[in-house]
Amino acid sequence: MLYIYCMKEKNITGWGLFFLTLVFFISALFCCQHFHFFNLIPGGTIKENIEAAANISMELTGMAVCSFLYASLIISEKKNRFRSLFQQLLFFEDLILFCDCISWIISGKLYYNSLLIVSNAVFLVCAGIIFQLFWNSEIEIMNIRTSIPKPVLYGIRIAAVTYYFSVFLNIKFGFYYTISNAMYFPGKYRYLQYIFPAIVCLVLLYYACTVKILVKIKLPYILMAIVPLITIIIQNASYSLSLMYMSVLAVIIILYINIHVNLGFKIEEFKNKVMISQIQPHFMYNTLTTIKALCREDPGLAAKTITNFADYLRCNMDFASLETTIPFEKELKHTKTYAEIEKLRFDNITFEFNIEDSDFEVPALVVQPMVENAVRHGVRNRKDGHILVHTFADEAFHNIVVQDNGKGFVKGQFNGSRTHIGLTNTRVRIERIVHGTFKIDSIPEKGVTITMRIPK
Repeated sequence: MLYIYCMKEKNITGWGLFFLTLVFFISALFCCQHFHFFNLIPGGTIKENIEAAANISMELTGMAVCSFLYASLIISEKKNRFRSLFQQLLFFEDLILFCDCISWIISGKLYYNSLLIVSNAVFLVCAGIIFQLFWNSEIEIMNIRTSIPKPVLYGIRIAAVTYYFSVFLNIKFGFYYTISNAMYFPGKYRYLQYIFPAIVCLVLLYYACTVKILVKIKLPYILMAIVPLITIIIQNASYSLSLMYMSVLAVIIILYINIHVNLGFKIEEFKNKVMISQIQPHFMYNTLTTIKALCREDPGLAAKTITNFADYLRCNMDFASLETTIPFEKELKHTKTYAEIEKLRFDNITFEFNIEDSDFEVPALVVQPMVENAVRHGVRNRKDGHILVHTFADEAFHNIVVQDNGKGFVKGQFNGSRTHIGLTNTRVRIERIVHGTFKIDSIPEKGVTITMRIPK
């Protein structure tokens, strides 16, 4: 059945690598059984055998986690550049844990001296590949690839090439480590092997700290850079436990969680687009009916309304897919255009625009949908409906207030509705794009006040 699924999904490479990760895991288990798990190092002390057993246990666990994450990723997600990088990162992490695990298992066994040399060489090569993939994955998920200067990108590549060259030089000169009588001995300049990983982590830490996103979203990126840095320092001081690439596994898990967090954001964005597409036909029908009536009663006003309606539709289509900011004046113009159209249908509603501050930027479609929400769910049935849009600045924020004197609502009234989706989406976009805040105050039968605060 699994074979049929692989063929049907045309994901043979992904599943092939997944099966290979399982082969690594099962092979390591077999070796543990063959060489007696708690008597791994011939002639070794109890402490040395316990350290070897602890490392092998950690690495077997890490390999199992890699296989699980790899399988869940290729089953549940569609292909894109980041997920492809993430799959490669999982594969090479699994391979490096396998190599280190085998090294611990065969340490001290003279018949396997050549295998120990190969496994350690593969380990070091995979280490460089992992940190290259780690670099590419994090700048991809932070969406900063285009903003990184070319000298920095070239510098990382040069550092990687230098690292690989030094790995091959180590085979002859042994400045990282030497293998003798199937035993691993750290070299005099072993700390040099951590220069490339440290450079990657330091540069990523800089960009993680300076990228313009919310602190709660930024924190995982900072952790992904700091955790390997800490273990590099510990690992250079002590080789008793192989912590460095277990810390890389921790980073991979954080990346995996970020995939699903970002997927949640995309779902919210999709819901918002669906909401807009569902509102438009309803609004279009009512507006066209109004224009039809005006064509007989007031052709001049009908022509003006057609122009306003065309501007409204054009802006809605242009703004709906934007994930960047626009000048507030554009959003205000769009909102006023909407208000002009609605005033023709609802002569019981008045719109007031008290604009004290307009020199700032906002995410597209954050004010107009709030005014539309006030019309549809607040004041449309009020005898003297009133909607106020007020902007002002204080020391730290640009403030946007949308207030109505409608019927208000109680907490949870709109859960699951398009209104709830629209309000939630606006809040998320203000937080994510401009690091602002979104607050709703509602008093039943007295109205709703929505306050959006944009940092200066």
